[in-house]
Amino acid sequence: RGGSLHCPRCGRRVADAHGVCQHCGEVAFQCRQCRHINYERLDAFLCVECGYCAFGEYNFQLKSEPAPDALPIKTEAELDAARSRLADYIDTVR
Repeated sequence: RGGSLHCPRCGRRVADAHGVCQHCGEVAFQCRQCRHINYERLDAFLCVECGYCAFGEYNFQLKSEPAPDALPIKTEAELDAARSRLADYIDTVR
């Protein structure tokens, strides 16, 4: 982890090679959100179970506005066609 390891419960420095806190007994290698331990990569950037990151934070912001030139969808067939066109567009963007 590029430095000293700290206990997720009590915050003290963990010097044990197995990551067990000598003060409270908590395993310091576990994810702070879901408590999963990635034994394949103890210093992983993201938790493989829940995606939590102890080293950074991801923020997403979505902005939307009304589209006055959009055609209204009035039937199920029009809805299915619009979904199909959207899926095709997403595939071309990837």
